[in-house]
Amino acid sequence: MESPSSKQFPELQRPDSLAVQAYRAIREYIASGELAPGEAITERSLAVRLGVSPTPVREALHRLEFEGLTKRRDRSKSSVVDHSPETIRQLMYIEVVLRAAQARFAAANMTDDDVAELEGIVDELKNAADGTDRANIVEIGRRFDLVIIRVADNQALQNMIDSVSIFGSVAKARALDDTRTGLAIQDHDVILDAFRRRDPAAAEAAVRGHLLTTADNLIKPRHEPASKAYPRGDKG
Repeated sequence: MESPSSKQFPELQRPDSLAVQAYRAIREYIASGELAPGEAITERSLAVRLGVSPTPVREALHRLEFEGLTKRRDRSKSSVVDHSPETIRQLMYIEVVLRAAQARFAAANMTDDDVAELEGIVDELKNAADGTDRANIVEIGRRFDLVIIRVADNQALQNMIDSVSIFGSVAKARALDDTRTGLAIQDHDVILDAFRRRDPAAAEAAVRGHLLTTADNLIKPRHEPASKAYPRGDKG
């Protein structure tokens, strides 16, 4: 009988396989609006665009279809799902709740080194606010988020967040103006203070409040009151 140690197992893929990279790229195209709601897409055209074979694109589209972002039309063609405004609001609200919970978990695990790293990122954010490069501001904010993701150390939760996240970095940069940038920096100071105090409830509330405002900016016209977009509920 063959011993367990002599059995051959499939080789593990690299963390960022071509299918994963294709998934992330196509998801960003959808999130930024570069692939518009209702737009027809084919495996071959996306493969050419990404410089890969159709196989990783096919795998990426299967995952996007499962997440409700694309819809299969036939064997090789799909289309970008045109979600209703209400569905978009609901998905973003779910993301807010999940990411706030992630901040709660991170606060419980936070070390002095983690806090110092977040402090440095917030300083960068404040320095960048004087410029006009909104994409850079979004990228610095993303680095802040990545520290929270790492410290929370809950891959199952992150997978759920990824599955409902709709808007990408391009859309977030478009939604920024001077006032909103200033408010976002204030929010990050509040979040950072909660992490310094290792206060899970305060961290959860601060992140939830910040993300609700961000969501309002992304999905509501600028002239409408933010309070119409979401049932904000208790932030405490």
